[in-house]
Amino acid sequence: KIEDMKPNVGRWWVAGADAPQSLISGEVDIAAAYNGRIFKAKQEGAPLELSWDQSLLQLDYWLVMKGSPNKENAAKFLAYISQAKPQADFAEAISYGPINNDAYKLLPKEMVGILPGSPELVKKQVFQNYGWWGEKAADGRTNWDVALERCVTMLSQ
Repeated sequence: KIEDMKPNVGRWWVAGADAPQSLISGEVDIAAAYNGRIFKAKQEGAPLELSWDQSLLQLDYWLVMKGSPNKENAAKFLAYISQAKPQADFAEAISYGPINNDAYKLLPKEMVGILPGSPELVKKQVFQNYGWWGEKAADGRTNWDVALERCVTMLSQ
């Protein structure tokens, strides 16, 4: 589909700030963007809105590397930050959805309605299939490797 869309695309963004900046400047009319970037721009007065219909819900992971010198304190931090209150505070600071569903009970109702993964929005969202991206073909290349190569090739032409 990128090949089909390419003649009609004025700009491909390469950094998280590109999408909101391009929307605000009028360079583009629609963009895929990180919700946190759009939320921040809206807080600063930008006339932007989000559509959550079929938005891609992605997950991030925090972990402690094997052999880490401060493994015990890192584990304590992860246990703390995973609790409802710290998750709610984090969501209010950056508008990313909490991993602890009890955090939604601690957030203002208007905040819950704008967080990815919230009970109101998750029904409209599509979960990223990380397993598929890591699957390997007979040549040993992952779906990610193939997609990245195809995109880079198409976009550099």
